[in-house]
Amino acid sequence: AVKVQTGTKEKTVSVDIPKGIRSGAVIQYKGMGQDIHANVLPGDLQIEIIVPPDEKFHRFDNDLVSEVTIDCFEAIVGAQIDFVTVRGKTMRVTIPPGTQHGAQLRLFGEGIPTKNAVGNQIIRLLVNIPTNLTKEQIELVQQAKAIGDKLDG
Repeated sequence: AVKVQTGTKEKTVSVDIPKGIRSGAVIQYKGMGQDIHANVLPGDLQIEIIVPPDEKFHRFDNDLVSEVTIDCFEAIVGAQIDFVTVRGKTMRVTIPPGTQHGAQLRLFGEGIPTKNAVGNQIIRLLVNIPTNLTKEQIELVQQAKAIGDKLDG
């Protein structure tokens, strides 16, 4: 419920916010606005919906897009990660071997619910390349590269 001063009195309006409404949408209530003129019908009350931004979830139509950083080794050999959806549900997500930077995974039906459908959750994978490998780690990567070069050649 929202309390509004309409000019001559204060009114309480029960606001019904539909599922999946977008930020900036306006809900109009006929005859619930200003009533400052005695012989004129009250105007309409317009309520603008503002949905604050979220650091983890970004809306695109009815889909939610999130970015998750994985290390290069997870991208190369594959991995499983736990992802928490906007509704707090933890889902085990499989990252396939050979995943490239910017690849997207889709969790069907985990996006924005609307009157007619439910969007999806899109996970955009960002591959982090380490910058501070030890000498031993560099040698191991070079050995792995050399084996890969033999397979390609």
